Amino acid sequence: MASKGLIKRVRQLQQKKYRSQTNQFVVEGSRAITEFIKNKDAFDCVHLLTTKEQAEVVVHRGVLDHVVDVTPRYQSVTPLEMSKMTGLSTACDSLAVFQRKLPDETAEEVRQNFRDSQLSLALDSVRDPGNLGTLIRLCDWFGMRNLLLSSDCCDCYNPKVVRATSGSLARVRVRYADCLGSELRSLRVPLVGASMEGQSVYDLELPLRLKDGETAPDGAGGLVLVMGSEGQGLSNEVESALHGLVSIPSYPFEGGDVLDGDNEAESLNVAMAAGILISEMKRRLWEQR
Repeated sequence: MASKGLIKRVRQLQQKKYRSQTNQFVVEGSRAITEFIKNKDAFDCVHLLTTKEQAEVVVHRGVLDHVVDVTPRYQSVTPLEMSKMTGLSTACDSLAVFQRKLPDETAEEVRQNFRDSQLSLALDSVRDPGNLGTLIRLCDWFGMRNLLLSSDCCDCYNPKVVRATSGSLARVRVRYADCLGSELRSLRVPLVGASMEGQSVYDLELPLRLKDGETAPDGAGGLVLVMGSEGQGLSNEVESALHGLVSIPSYPFEGGDVLDGDNEAESLNVAMAAGILISEMKRRLWEQR
């Protein structure tokens, strides 16, 4: 049975203010919970709550096997209690509260992670939780460990974002930058931004060259793709730091019976566009290894 105090604390974590104060966040669903529990270096499971019906599933999947000192952290709760803690219209059967272990990396070590990676992603003013969650999941799918966000991007520990990542947030290192343009410049690696005015990704020459006068650190071989919001695109400050712009070409309808105004979609969803760009860039970089 969950105490009123616990229910209140879990409900508060739906708000960014309390997540920031405590460095805690909520994960719902046993599969996603398992992914975070496995990453003991970055996350500590504070509370693990399930309904009685879900308890057998949790044990069967070995979730508890990954929890240190499981007894004080694991509780069985009623469906009514679970519904008071969830951020969903229909409560899941399992919920966990995790404590983030703050990284002890220096700023230069974080930058080196980007330089050592074949391809990384940066996001400029992406505020939609669903899009951010999908983009984190894309990073995980394509083996991209590093994600850099502008300070006005959505909170990656927002419950809607966490849910949309389907556990991928447990494996992707997310960092926020107070000034994204300055932080991108400090990486001293090639930077390519997504833009309707860019050249086709299928014609893009890889690897990109740095600008005249720029020098890369010894051994640096990273490339960063920068995506802006759907409504605003890339900010001027970020675009001025880039070494190139890339786009996804559209194609005409087949046949001769196309109606006037067809094939005039304004743009692609930012997560959809990122998936296409990353897939093509990864394919070509992989072939050049």
